[in-house]
Amino acid sequence: MLSHFVNRCFFALLLSMVIFLAPLVGFAQTKSDLPNTILILDGSGSMWGKIKGGHKVVIARRAIGASLSAFEDQLNFGLMAYGHRRRGACNDIQLIEDLAKLNPLKISRRVKRVKPLGKTPITDALLKAITRLQKEKTGGSIILLTDGPENCRRDPCALINSQLAKDQNLTVHVIAFSMQPKEAKSLACLANKSGGLFLSANTQKQLSDALSATLKATLKGPGAVAVVEPTKSRVQRIKAELTLTARLGQSSSVLNEGLLWKLNRLNNENSPEEDMPSLGSAKGSPTFDLNAGAYRVVAQYQGFEITKDITLKKGDTRSEQIIFNLNRLQLPVGWASANSRSGFGKLLLQRQDTKEIDAKTTLIELTDKEQTQLIPAGAYKLIGVDNGNLQSWFIHAQAGKVTSLPIWENTGRLRLVLRDETTGAPLEEPVVRIFSRRETDKQTPHEIPQSALQFETARSTSKAPLFDLKAGKYWAKIDDGFASKIVNFDMLAKQLTKITVALERATLNIGFEKDDPLTNHTLSIFQINKTGQETLLGTTSQLDQKLTLPPGHYRLSLVTGQAGNTINKTVELKAGHAQKVTFSNVTTPTSFVISNRDDPLSRHQIFWQLFEKSGALIWQSTKPYPRLHLPKGEYHIKAEIGDDIYSRQFTLKNKDKLELDLANSLQK
Repeated sequence: MLSHFVNRCFFALLLSMVIFLAPLVGFAQTKSDLPNTILILDGSGSMWGKIKGGHKVVIARRAIGASLSAFEDQLNFGLMAYGHRRRGACNDIQLIEDLAKLNPLKISRRVKRVKPLGKTPITDALLKAITRLQKEKTGGSIILLTDGPENCRRDPCALINSQLAKDQNLTVHVIAFSMQPKEAKSLACLANKSGGLFLSANTQKQLSDALSATLKATLKGPGAVAVVEPTKSRVQRIKAELTLTARLGQSSSVLNEGLLWKLNRLNNENSPEEDMPSLGSAKGSPTFDLNAGAYRVVAQYQGFEITKDITLKKGDTRSEQIIFNLNRLQLPVGWASANSRSGFGKLLLQRQDTKEIDAKTTLIELTDKEQTQLIPAGAYKLIGVDNGNLQSWFIHAQAGKVTSLPIWENTGRLRLVLRDETTGAPLEEPVVRIFSRRETDKQTPHEIPQSALQFETARSTSKAPLFDLKAGKYWAKIDDGFASKIVNFDMLAKQLTKITVALERATLNIGFEKDDPLTNHTLSIFQINKTGQETLLGTTSQLDQKLTLPPGHYRLSLVTGQAGNTINKTVELKAGHAQKVTFSNVTTPTSFVISNRDDPLSRHQIFWQLFEKSGALIWQSTKPYPRLHLPKGEYHIKAEIGDDIYSRQFTLKNKDKLELDLANSLQK
């Protein structure tokens, strides 16, 4: 009896504790309640590259540490890296920190241990991260931070397509750090296909902002909760939602009236399905609920039609925008009216910047009221006859803008004669931009505000383009891809203003110290901007010709055909001058070593940089024992191992071999 009584009392006490604690359980957020996020960090050797602010890997460490602190305990966070342990290994991928409540201090310490070294296996790293996230019921997000594209012969876009077909609870955000636009574009598919963010960053602040933006986005992803509430059944969308909008130009307002939309389902041959009726709408911004598949969107507006093919997936919520690329031409009252200002009954509109025959001329009938006519954006000549007198105007119609017909009473005509200063020949297809200028503006500014832009021509084949402008003050900026120039002028009503603009270019000649047939050599030309960043302009093997380039600073990298040696030179090209650069094809095998820092850790952390006497960087490497061929000259070698910097200047003469030891060159 006594034991039975004790058991009943214990059960009652236990039940009361459960009832008392039950309401408190909802306030505790468990690990499974938090969004899952894995950061994939680029640990390839290129992360030792230097940009403004220091080495890219150092900037990344600071940005990650600064960004994570605001999200402590709000995410299940994992850290993965690739290319940080072995050179040339495409399988060098490591999950450094598994998913757990975010501890910024712990992650920052782990990030500091990542030492860039090897290749960039983005596809396999994504696959490992996706495999790990798939173990979580709610899926998750991946943040890829990289300074280069895939270089292990894999296709990350194909991977993301196949994975999204299996798992919709996956989002990939991409941060392209100090990447060229073309390389960065190769990774945009990862974010576009999965609904993630695609961001570019070139500074520490931009990188911190990009990381913060992607981390905020993960909080809105699958599994993110602000307050734990009773679990609700998740309803998965079967259909896709498509919203359509249209504009005359990229920056103009959305069209709300006068539109006609048609939507057709496409078959496997990319043709409208005959047994499926078209969907239509006359709304400005219609929304359709559609089954997954391929569709053709047709937008019609005042006689103009744009067609766009799209593909929708199950559960998609898409917004598609149609740009008609049209301008509104404001026409005056015709001559037959008592209110006439123009004196014309008809105008002939001639397209100046297209080779399409049916788009060259249009006859416009003027009425007794002012009217607006839509025309494709571009350059036009308008011609009218007033009592036997021929009169014409030149206008540049911009997409989404309103262009008023210039009246000769308050406008003047600008004629630009564009030529090459050195040869006197007309410029080939220059770009001309006309900007308005105020009384308080400088006559020759370093930069012109974009808001002052009035007209911008495409690359014109006209040797002397014409512009009709209202009376006032203007700048004209002429750019032919090799050089640019800004001129200021005053436009007077009823007058023709003629301006001759001559662009100065620089000429580069290549020479050698010894007789050389100039064959089997390859020259790469890099342009250096004010911040020291280099852009490859092109590669040529035709060294017996003069090279025409814009004035500025350049690095010339010559690979000789005889021994495959690389010789680097820096040069400043001045406008209107011919510059000769002489290469010495006599080189010395040169190697570098730090004999007192030969431990394994130092060998994996070393970063070499070689400078010319002028201070120009001509070579960098992370190899522990680098060897290269150098022409005679004065140089400065620098090596960084962690916080230690070894530095030494040396002069190279014609020798058979040189080994330079920097053991006693530690900077203090």
